Amino acid sequence: MKTCCFIGHRKINKTPELIESLKKTVIDLIENKGVKTFLFGSKSEFDDLCLHIVTEIKKQFNDITLIYYRSSYPHIDNSYKEYLLKSYDQTIMPKGIEMAGKASYVERNQKMIDKSD
Repeated sequence: MKTCCFIGHRKINKTPELIESLKKTVIDLIENKGVKTFLFGSKSEFDDLCLHIVTEIKKQFNDITLIYYRSSYPHIDNSYKEYLLKSYDQTIMPKGIEMAGKASYVERNQKMIDKSD
C-alpha cells in the first residue's frame, strides 16, 4: 500500500485541463501504482482542489484513505475533530510540528513528503 501527498500553491489557475489532468493522475496512482492513502495539508487552493477530486474519486475506489495533516493545534476537541472527519478519514499532527512556529507549514509538508512514496 503506497502513499501520496499533495502540496501546492496558495492560489492557482483552476482550469478544466488542470482538473482533468489531476483526475487522470489520481486514478492512475490508485489503479497502476498501488496508492491507497492520500495526505493533505491546507491553506492552498491546490490542496482544496485535490481534496475535492480525491473525494469524488473515492466514490469509485472506496478503499482509499484521506488523511489531513495539521500544522497547528496538537490537541483538538471533539467538535473540531468531527468537523475535519466530514472531509477526511483521519487527522494527525506530526510530532515536532508544534515547536516549529512560523515554519510549521514547511515542517508539516516535509513530514508529508517523508511519509509518501
